Amino acid sequence: MPTDKSAIILEAQWMENEIPRMEGELAKLKEAEQGLLTAPLDTVSRAYTDTYRAERRRAHPFYHRRRSVTPTRSGVAERIADVGWLALAVRVLILAAVLFSLYVVYQNRRANALPRGVIWGSVVLILAIGLAFVPSFADQLWEQRARHKAEAAAQGARQSEAFLREKQDRQGQLAQCRRRTADVEQRLQFAHVRLEELRRELTSTDHGGTA
Repeated sequence: MPTDKSAIILEAQWMENEIPRMEGELAKLKEAEQGLLTAPLDTVSRAYTDTYRAERRRAHPFYHRRRSVTPTRSGVAERIADVGWLALAVRVLILAAVLFSLYVVYQNRRANALPRGVIWGSVVLILAIGLAFVPSFADQLWEQRARHKAEAAAQGARQSEAFLREKQDRQGQLAQCRRRTADVEQRLQFAHVRLEELRRELTSTDHGGTA
């Protein structure tokens, strides 16, 4: 019985269109599977984020960095300023240290001991320069403290019933995703095999017609 060549061509064209669609579906399923494997559970993520933000809010009145944008002739310029009670206190201390260094130099000059006054005044100025790094150093300590508390909160969330339920749901979603992935891979493999069969059949039909 002769094979209907037009039906073979239509099926081959359908396969050529269906294979890219299945490949795209397979890529999305694998991406979703990777997300299910790597994304943190909401219970843990929410506990970590809420605790971290709460700790950072406590430190905010004492020190934080404020960014501002100032227009210029060539465009805009971004400025970063240290603000907060700690930053203000450090500025006052630096000003006091500078004034005290000048006072030390002045008093030693009156006592005819200017070199000693310059030395001690320089020491005070160096200490004043060191004070400028106190806010950023304190902010790093607050950052470490906030992360440490957030990690502890996340660890506690892993012991909760909500976490166990969410973990079971995630495992169910992962199993379903893997079943769909296996099904699409099987259909894609069959489509490739079928397309090759159709191409061979068309080739043999063409050769038979020319003979």
